Amino acid sequence: METKRSTTIKHFRNVAEFSKFLKRPETKLVGFFEKESDLLSIFSEYAHSMDKRLRIGYCTDSDILRLYEETNAIIIFRDPQLQNKYEPSTVKFEGNTLQELKEFVKKNLHGLFGHRTRKSARDFKAPCIIAYFDEDLVDNLDKISYWRKRILKVARIFAGRINFAFCDKEDFPDEVGEFDFDFADGNPLILAHDSSHRTFRMTDEFSFDNLRNFATKLDNGGLESTISQESIPLMDSHVKVVGDESFEELVLENGKDTLVGIYAPWCADCEFLNPVFEEIAEKLKKEAVSIVQIDDTVVTPPKAFQSPFYPSILWLPKNDKSEPQPYTGRRQVHDIIKFIAEKATSELNGYDREGNEKPKRIQTVTKKVMKI
Repeated sequence: METKRSTTIKHFRNVAEFSKFLKRPETKLVGFFEKESDLLSIFSEYAHSMDKRLRIGYCTDSDILRLYEETNAIIIFRDPQLQNKYEPSTVKFEGNTLQELKEFVKKNLHGLFGHRTRKSARDFKAPCIIAYFDEDLVDNLDKISYWRKRILKVARIFAGRINFAFCDKEDFPDEVGEFDFDFADGNPLILAHDSSHRTFRMTDEFSFDNLRNFATKLDNGGLESTISQESIPLMDSHVKVVGDESFEELVLENGKDTLVGIYAPWCADCEFLNPVFEEIAEKLKKEAVSIVQIDDTVVTPPKAFQSPFYPSILWLPKNDKSEPQPYTGRRQVHDIIKFIAEKATSELNGYDREGNEKPKRIQTVTKKVMKI
């Protein structure tokens, strides 16, 4: 197997090297191959297309293959810090296609109760329950072991229906900012997000029973929201809201230059950006430009549209949408319109290439004077 990205895909040549790799505090995907096979081809294709969120390696050394009793297999090895008695520390791929491998990794990457970071935030789709800790969690997961064990007991009950995650509150200040929560004694702030963009806070004292009841209500749609929903785009606005089924129609095949905003409903910066997008869409409603928004907690966009940060703004010229161009300027109406005016495939009707509004045509009205 030839690796195009040797810094990401590791080839293990002996047991000691592989054992050291497995001790790293992260989840890994490992291939075991004695000879060429269809599974090796699938693994190679996946490894070369995968981003750097997952550490990938493969073994061909006979001693390693003998030790693990595998000669043609793909296995996920969970982060040693996250291993627990409620789920296996390794998961073996049983499929036969590249798509099945993608789904396998997606399902098993974070386990029952995963570590959510800015980089992995998009992986935890709603409905989800998130525990925010006032701890630097890098290499210090033992500090929250008491809470993890109790949350894991609940997470296993709702496996496959609700995603559970934990994170450092300092990584997501925009998500916890509006909650006046006392993190004394290590207590986590527990928030839930449903697929209708609503956010809920568990206000009862933390316990197994209270968390289970909270999760049950989320699962049944019985929670009352604790965050206003002003940030949700209105259906009658000029901003188009994209779902999984409408992605191709509204983004890739709309025949227009397209500005895409990717957001999370609980993100404070996203709330600020929503009215900006509304105003831009109103000003450009007669232009050959489409303004769309994607809720990244509900929709799974293609890899080229994924970003570890919210909000993200991407530009897609109508004739080539294979590589979205990120917008990194100021998030003000004038600045974004200026960007659109410069990048538009055809010059806008109402703005020049510098983003200046063109003078409107003045209609002269001739008054007829009636003689009396």
